[in-house]
Amino acid sequence: MEDCNNVEETEERTKDPKLFTELLLLMKPEDYLSVAYKLHKTEFFRHRSVRDVLHRKWIGECTSKKLQLLKLFLPLLILAIFPFALPVALVVNINFVTRVVSDFNVPVIKCIFLFIPYIIFVLLLSYELLVDFSSGLSGLDYYLILYIVCYTTEEIRQMIPSSGIKYVTYLRSHFRWWNLNDICCIVCFVVGIVLKLVEILDISRVALAIDVTLFTLRVLALTAVSRNLGPKLVMIGKMFVDDLIPFMVILFVFILGFSIADYSLLYHDSTLSYGLVERVLMSGYWILYGENNLEEFDGSQCESSTSPCPSALGVAVVPYIRGFFALLSVVLLLNVLIAMFNDTYRKVQDVSYMHWIYNYNELITEYESKPLLPPPFLVLIIPHTIVYCIGWILKCKCRKSDDIGDSVNSKNGDFVKGLLLIKTVYLTSGDPYDKYRKQAGFKKKLHQFERKVKEMYRKRLIQKKVKRNENSEESTKNRLASLELEVSKQSKEIEALRRDLAFLLNDY
Repeated sequence: MEDCNNVEETEERTKDPKLFTELLLLMKPEDYLSVAYKLHKTEFFRHRSVRDVLHRKWIGECTSKKLQLLKLFLPLLILAIFPFALPVALVVNINFVTRVVSDFNVPVIKCIFLFIPYIIFVLLLSYELLVDFSSGLSGLDYYLILYIVCYTTEEIRQMIPSSGIKYVTYLRSHFRWWNLNDICCIVCFVVGIVLKLVEILDISRVALAIDVTLFTLRVLALTAVSRNLGPKLVMIGKMFVDDLIPFMVILFVFILGFSIADYSLLYHDSTLSYGLVERVLMSGYWILYGENNLEEFDGSQCESSTSPCPSALGVAVVPYIRGFFALLSVVLLLNVLIAMFNDTYRKVQDVSYMHWIYNYNELITEYESKPLLPPPFLVLIIPHTIVYCIGWILKCKCRKSDDIGDSVNSKNGDFVKGLLLIKTVYLTSGDPYDKYRKQAGFKKKLHQFERKVKEMYRKRLIQKKVKRNENSEESTKNRLASLELEVSKQSKEIEALRRDLAFLLNDY
């Protein structure tokens, strides 16, 4: 009967138009939000219901401001106590644990849970690089490795599609640049730790330095929550991909041409090597930042035994070449780049609300499927599952033998529910829309609702068109009436002029 009641409740929920609206709006891979983003339908994103749905999914169903604040401050206490008390609590009172998990299994709480260990990991990695970097593995290294193993497990879990979705379609709708950043973080950390084990410390330090930089930049993904900061990140990405990278091709051609001319005139008969190529390119590149290297023209500082001396021709001609190159690069080319940045800023700023809503939804989608507790606690899933199973067996043996019968099914149901709760807490919360995809006839109901919405929208458009035509007809009638009044007025004036002329002709 309990399962039947759950099915009836689910069937009742599927009749809710608000639920169907949320599913059409957000259920990937055919969600309307992504389609509207690709088509740049800004009016769609500005609708109040879109923001309300996303806010409800981010903060949960709780509407009281006091309860929302309580949800935001309780995670610190829950994070310290909940993981270690979970198996006992599941055996003693599974309904209480179910309520706690359902109350805190919302994206905003998960974000706080995951953010705290993440910052601790970045700080510990920074501490190792700055203070305690040596060959071999220390206790700190073991904790960092444990975190990365759990972090990698979570990334692999994100790459597994939900039921009923093709893998290519899933990656196309879920893969983002931040996932590529996560992959680079994991690779750099593994390379750094392996090189540290084999005592190649210099390259290991470089790899881990890049790693801590990428992990720090990953925090910027949370700016998608902010209405002001979220679109700024989109601007930076578009400026880098659409403006800076193509512009670097033009700038590289200028640098290459002027650098070869500069160095060939200043130093004759150089030996071909990697150092020569580096010096040639760097001499032109640093001019962009005002580094003109004027000391090269001072012959008194020349040490012919260790470094080549500049030629007299180069000392006479190169200063003018560098001045002309600085004029072109700094004054002309960099101002062109700034103008391109301004154009990109204006385009993104005009539709900033659309970018914010879309990235906000992507962040919510990512955190909806994450487990309730952060990566380091993933290692507890096996011992906690074992403790839970042992505790459940002992609980069943302690009960009286006359409790068998109708209660056996409920006991088995509670046991499975406890295992699912452990999975939700430590491994994944799953796709929240999977339960609707698995319902028989649900897609048919969803398509029927979609057709009804489209039909209502079509009718509303027709009504607007009819009303607009009626208004235009009414305005035309009013205009014709005003023209008739004007014509009658003009005819009266003409008749008066005719009488006056006839009176004057009779007098003469």
